[in-house]
Amino acid sequence: MTAAAALSGYAHSTQYNALCQMRALLQSLVPDGAPFGLCDCVPTITTPTPRETRFTASEIEQLLLLGSRGERLMILLCYDAGLRSGTASRVAWSHIHGNAIVIRTKRQSVVTVPMSPRLSALVHALPRVDGPLLSIAHGRTITLSFWRQRFTKLRREAGISERKTFHDLRRTIARDVYSLTQDLRIVQQLLGHQQLSSTLHYLHGAHNPEAVAAALATVTTTEKP
Repeated sequence: MTAAAALSGYAHSTQYNALCQMRALLQSLVPDGAPFGLCDCVPTITTPTPRETRFTASEIEQLLLLGSRGERLMILLCYDAGLRSGTASRVAWSHIHGNAIVIRTKRQSVVTVPMSPRLSALVHALPRVDGPLLSIAHGRTITLSFWRQRFTKLRREAGISERKTFHDLRRTIARDVYSLTQDLRIVQQLLGHQQLSSTLHYLHGAHNPEAVAAALATVTTTEKP
């Protein structure tokens, strides 16, 4: 399987970061005898352009006001917990530990995300049966594509004309938390990122260079090599 094929299901920014890391790794093997120019075999893709779209606080409140129990749960999993929609669709009771969600992300890293009081209340009001919490909340097994269709309809009912997605909820909470804390480490932990470059991609245009430089200096001196 080629690198391009292995990464085909990931976001453009994720593919870009992974290919850059792969290229750097192959380059580092040259002094140990690896063929020079081996990294040229790694495909090149365009630099991703950060998406700037996010929700306002009033838009989120309107969505929660109009949404069904299942729709509210999906919104809070993507916003309050900062989960990707695919990860949110897999959350089951086995992932709930008190007031936290412990789940494996699409990059196969395990993250522990605290639940907000409103998300915790909604989750703990659900019956303790097998299956994804979203299916339990809705009353039957449904797909992620179904939720996306429902969200599009809900967004229009809320008067939000701009095409905004579940992932924009995740992007919004990242910026909101950073604006409040000015701490990249907290946002990185919330989003479950292994690389700070991924976190910075979410915060494009939302931070000031001085705060980022200070936070990066702290992070890079405390992280293990």
